[in-house]
Amino acid sequence: MRIVTFNVNSLAKRLEALLDFLEVRKVDLALLQELKCSQERFPLEVLQRAGWHAAFVAEKAYNGVAVLSRDPALAVRCSALPFRQHKGQASDEKDVQARYVEVETHGLIAASLYAPNGNPLGDPPKDSPKDSVGEGFGEKFRYKLSWMERLCLHVEERLLLEGKPFLLGGDFNVCPQSRDVFDEQAMEGDALVQEESRRCYRRLVYSGMVDAFRAASNPQHEERGYTYWDYRRSRFPRDEGLRIDMVFLSPMLSERIEGCVVERSLRAGVQPSDHTPLCLDLAWEGVSALGKASRMTGGATKEATKEASKETTKGGVREQGRLW
Repeated sequence: MRIVTFNVNSLAKRLEALLDFLEVRKVDLALLQELKCSQERFPLEVLQRAGWHAAFVAEKAYNGVAVLSRDPALAVRCSALPFRQHKGQASDEKDVQARYVEVETHGLIAASLYAPNGNPLGDPPKDSPKDSVGEGFGEKFRYKLSWMERLCLHVEERLLLEGKPFLLGGDFNVCPQSRDVFDEQAMEGDALVQEESRRCYRRLVYSGMVDAFRAASNPQHEERGYTYWDYRRSRFPRDEGLRIDMVFLSPMLSERIEGCVVERSLRAGVQPSDHTPLCLDLAWEGVSALGKASRMTGGATKEATKEASKETTKGGVREQGRLW
């Protein structure tokens, strides 16, 4: 099974190149970030004609995440990270930024995420109350740390406890270690290399999850594995990049890694995203009964298409009877 995570930096601009890439590389599951389109402008019909089923949370001009799957039984579990009140109870508060979507597909749980950037670090306004998360920093960095705290709690209190195979893929907006950034000293004041940001990465690792790229045995294993190069200052030709796009695997899936490599071809193409895909191969045959029926007939059956339509609509994704 081949899985790709890719920050497209505008789905409308990269759609044709994306579809060509997914077809040539025979991808089964694609996790996309920075769609930069409204719910209404998401190209669902184009993707469906190309054989993809989609779950997405979009936001006009900003953010946006999606999961594309060959499995017609794609089912949405949640379309935002939950907030919590005291004693772990759920809160009615909702994310206003489209940064997380989680689905069941191909016999596993998969989430596409786009973590907040957090820049500029800034200083909090003099009249703003300090809190325990990001104390002494500006609003954007405090939001970044708060969002990442919710991500870790969701992994620890729901995903790991369920005991099902799952993965998290996307743009984490963190350079975990010195080797994940071309010049750490030059980025000293950047949110992506702050100790507070890196704690989320370590917390996921300590919980038992595996960074697929670092765990895989491949020709790039000892390389820095950059997935992002700024458009400015000829960063890509000089290979001055950052490793911020990752796939984390649950313990059950980590034993199935066959390879994980950075695919640089799209970054070198015409009008590229400033990111490039990360490709993961798993020894995984998990697929739903609907997916098996679809493959046996060479396409989606009427029953599979009807069932999938209950979960995916032109306006968004349906979760437990609600349209997002």
